[in-house]
Order: sequence, then structure tokens, then C-alpha cells
Amino acid sequence: MKRLILIAMTAAGLGAQMRPVETAYVDVDLPSEAAGGGTLAVRLLYEEGARPLLRGGAPVVIEVPGGFDVGTLQPALDAGFSGFVYVRFLFPGGRQPGRASGGVYDTRGPASVMALRDVALYASGRLRDRNGKTIGEALPFPVLTNNVGLLGLSFGGNASTIVLAKYGALLTGVRYFVGWENPTNGQIATGEPGPGGTVTCPGNGRPVSRDLTNPFFVAYGAAALRFDYSKVRWDGARLFFDGNANGRVDTVPVDGGCEGTDVNRDGRIAENEDFPVNGIMANGVRYFSPQLTEAGARVVTAWPANVANPGQAEAFWAEREAVRFYDGVRSDLEVMLLASVRDHVQTSPGHHHIRQAFEGFHRNGIWVKINPLRESLAELQPVLGTRTDIPETEPNTAANWLRPESFAYPENVPDSLAWAAGTREMARRAARME
Repeated sequence: MKRLILIAMTAAGLGAQMRPVETAYVDVDLPSEAAGGGTLAVRLLYEEGARPLLRGGAPVVIEVPGGFDVGTLQPALDAGFSGFVYVRFLFPGGRQPGRASGGVYDTRGPASVMALRDVALYASGRLRDRNGKTIGEALPFPVLTNNVGLLGLSFGGNASTIVLAKYGALLTGVRYFVGWENPTNGQIATGEPGPGGTVTCPGNGRPVSRDLTNPFFVAYGAAALRFDYSKVRWDGARLFFDGNANGRVDTVPVDGGCEGTDVNRDGRIAENEDFPVNGIMANGVRYFSPQLTEAGARVVTAWPANVANPGQAEAFWAEREAVRFYDGVRSDLEVMLLASVRDHVQTSPGHHHIRQAFEGFHRNGIWVKINPLRESLAELQPVLGTRTDIPETEPNTAANWLRPESFAYPENVPDSLAWAAGTREMARRAARME
């Protein structure tokens, strides 16, 4: 057992007072076929000396990190997760000083999902580590292996949804999923509705103002959004919506030393301005959404080797879009979707990704709710108990998607607080349902 010291928020106020939290952890190496004959680097974190959250032991939550990187074993445990076993791991091919997972990283593809499956099986007491120990045998207190949750942060929510659809019959110990602002399809993951792509920024930075939305958005769809793809062109580096039909991306200097496409500088992209999309990089290849790639193929005369073609884009996103997997998720799973008024990436009105996830789970008979109760937030930050601007939502009830203040928590409520409050609420629900 090892120890860390974390400075974390207390319940006295929103970050106004800090206290040290002594965090212990146990590192385990977990055999997995996803690790290419090796093991996965897994870390079990808990607050030393803390009372388990639930009667009988500590529930387990697995952090599925955002972004497209290999994951992390740091930082230490946030105080809001006191009483849990908090699990972090490195995806196959991931390395940090002193720790590594075997295999090759596939940018959250099938091997990554398989690794998450095995971590979840271990958390459920159904797999043993390299030394032959279960999770309960590795920790010095009772562990509730029948009360396991996935905390999918941003793009981590896609892998969480996919593992529950592909392997849910095996993962009976996983009782709930908490998803924070998950980009549910390739269009959303690449910022196609908004904020789109910057053209150039020093140090790969982003402009200070990111409230840009795609003026060529047409309509919401449960699996794919509709855009006017007749505007799509290629500038030799990326696909973009060519607002003035001149064949190039027109830019001006914007905040942060970047070049952007808000040519008239009114804070939005107009229909006579351009809207570039950056896509994402994986193994030296740039991927746009299947829909944008298909539109690009109609206008690009010589397809670049370092950009995924339509077949490659379809194959890539078929393994990474949550919208393709809701129908396979077990109906006895429960889901909480976390959303703030101002999303951490998305800028297009309508919270399309939250809506797609809500509708996908709901149509399959899965209990789904947006955001924790105010009392769950106030348990961690009592000052929030008197706030009237934190909406209370009903389970299985669609939101007014164009009025985020009616269902989303305000920006001065820390996201990490919502992660902890939502997870605590769902773990307690799972215990009551026993």
C-alpha cells in the first residue's frame, strides 16, 4: 500500500477552503488478452481510514478518462469519492513512469474496450491480478463487488457505453453508468456542430472565445446530425464549410494569437463565413466524421494518404460512436448523464450529445436521469442546498434541450463535484435496489 497527499475541496464552500486528504493506493497488474500477452496497469485508490460509503463495504467506481490518450493513474483521489474504491488504469500500450500496460494503443478502439471489460470484471471480483488476488483480497477492507459503476468522462463515455453493450451480460456487477458530457458520435467528437476547428494557434492552443456554432447545421437526429454538406470543400489541409464559396478558408487574427474564421468579428460564424473542422489524429491519420468524409469525397480530386477515406472513417467510428450501441445495453442498468449549462467543448445550442444519450438509453427501457439531486451536491458542498438555480430533473423525462438552465447545473458548480455527487447517488441507488 502506498500513500498520496491530495489538496481537495472541503464542504465549507466552493473551493474557498482546502484540506489535505490522505489517499492510499494499491497498484495491481491485471492479465488481459487486450494487453498482448501482458498485463494492464491498474491503480486502486481510496481514502485511508475513511468509512465505506455503504453498509457492508466500499462500492467501486472505474474512471474512464476523456480525450483520446492512453489514460492516467494520477492524480490522487478527490475528497468527494471518500468511501469508494476508485479505479484508474492505462489502456493497452499506455505508459507512465514505473508503470505500463502491454499491447498496442488503438485510440479507444476494440482493444481499449476489451481492456475496460477486464478492468470491470476485476472490479466485480470475477478476475484475479497477476498475483492471483481478487480486488477484495488486494484491499484491507470489505469491497462491494456487486456495486460497481463506470464514470465516463467526456470521450470516455463512448467506451463505457460500448463495453456495456458488447459485454454487458458478463458485467453483472456493473450496476450503473455516470456519463459526463460525452461526445456521442463522430460529428460531435470532432466539434462539427461547434466550436469547429481553429486554423492556426501557437502551441496548439485554442482561441479564448470558443462560442462558435456551425451555421450550416440543419437539424438534430438521434444517431446523426444533419448539415448542409453541399458547402464542404477541401483546402489542402482539412475539410471545411465554405460559406462564401471561394475555395479557401478565410481567417482573421483572434484572441490568443490564433487565426480564426470569424471574419466580421461579431462572435459567431455567419453563412457567408467559413467553418473549418479539425478532425482527430490517430496513428498519423486524420479522421473526420463519416458524414463529413463522405461529403469531402465528392469534392476532393486526390484523396490525401494521411486522411481517412470514407471506408476508413466508417470503420473507425463504427467502434467509437456511442449512438450505435445504446440498443445493446442491458435494460437493468441505470444511467445518470451529467451536463453543465456551458459544455466543456460543445458550443452548439441544444446539447445534442446529452439528448442523443438520453434518448438512446430511454428508448431501451433503461432508467436514465440528467444530473444529481441538489441534495446530493449539497452533501459535498452544503452552500449549494440553498441555491435556486440548480434545477431538479425527473428520471426518464426529456429535457427542454434549448433551455439548458432548466436541466443543467450552472458553471460555478465544479464539474468534479458533479462527478462525485452523481456517482454517490447512483451507488446508493444500486444498494437500495438489492
